[in-house]
Amino acid sequence: MSDYIYWIWLSLAGGAANPDYALLLEHFGDAKGVYDADLSEYSRVEGLNKKFAERLTSKSLDNAKEIYEFCESRSVRLLHCMESDYPVKLKWIYAYPVLLYVYGELPNLNESLSVAVVGTRKYTDY
Repeated sequence: MSDYIYWIWLSLAGGAANPDYALLLEHFGDAKGVYDADLSEYSRVEGLNKKFAERLTSKSLDNAKEIYEFCESRSVRLLHCMESDYPVKLKWIYAYPVLLYVYGELPNLNESLSVAVVGTRKYTDY
């Protein structure tokens, strides 16, 4: 089984951006290490959100496998935050994405000026 399954599982458990990813990866090393841990091991991670730790106890990989197969069939590249070509500038963000889905060619974002437009799905007049 591909290690990307565990990265997808982790991103589904924590959402697109979660400051606790850094805590987990520092403690367990990678997504597979996080997956293999249990609630008692999560409780040893100082600062880890307890509700997030509880969500991590759901070990079903069914959704992650479906997403992985979809990506494989559509030539969508998966890029997790521990890979050497993950954009360094993204790791400067407080709650960086643990996994990127890349369709097409990813330019070297480390060597070029980058601009991001951040929006919301449920906007208000404010």
